[in-house]
Amino acid sequence: MDKTPIKVVTEAKFLGVIFDRILSYSSHVNYLKTNCLKALDILKVVGHTDWGADQKTLLCLYRALVRSKLDYGCIVYGAASNNILKKLDPIHHQGLRIALGAFRTSPVTSLYAKAQEMSLKNRRKKLSMNYVLK
Repeated sequence: MDKTPIKVVTEAKFLGVIFDRILSYSSHVNYLKTNCLKALDILKVVGHTDWGADQKTLLCLYRALVRSKLDYGCIVYGAASNNILKKLDPIHHQGLRIALGAFRTSPVTSLYAKAQEMSLKNRRKKLSMNYVLK
């Protein structure tokens, strides 16, 4: 363009989603994981056992601070391999444990039932279907 070479990059960020050369979305998932861990730190402070908020408020905060980040763009990065997407599951589980005040050894299925949440895999499918059907 106007005799200037176009710079070749390995990653590009478009509308908050990081695309890499081979569309593996691993860099986006890693970025998302570190970003959500910071939001979980806020949730830990608010949900402190001595003076913390109640379950309903913590679940609302979890949905606003963490799950919204996990949902944004999931229709696009949901095409990544299962190994890459599984990196986000511990974030989801840890957020639910903090919000519910559950132990680290609590089964994941009981967390889902108590919080009335679904797994990230099923949530990505649901959001994709909502998008397709509209």
